[in-house]
Amino acid sequence: MTNNQNIPQIGDMVKTPRFFTVRIAAIVYEEDARKLGFVEPTHLKDKPYKIWGRNYAKNLMDFAVVIKKTI
Repeated sequence: MTNNQNIPQIGDMVKTPRFFTVRIAAIVYEEDARKLGFVEPTHLKDKPYKIWGRNYAKNLMDFAVVIKKTI
């Protein structure tokens, strides 16, 4: 996993256009995000990463930083 100072870490709070402020629960590569249920976009723009959410209970979500894997 990338250890870049510009990428939020687990536990960080991030402002997003769709869900306001969210807490990061995971950092995953893009190809793994959907397998883990992170499918809801937050519409964050102009960043080198995405933040997607997943429902884990009725009206409860957690969020992941989604990184495009580079080789």
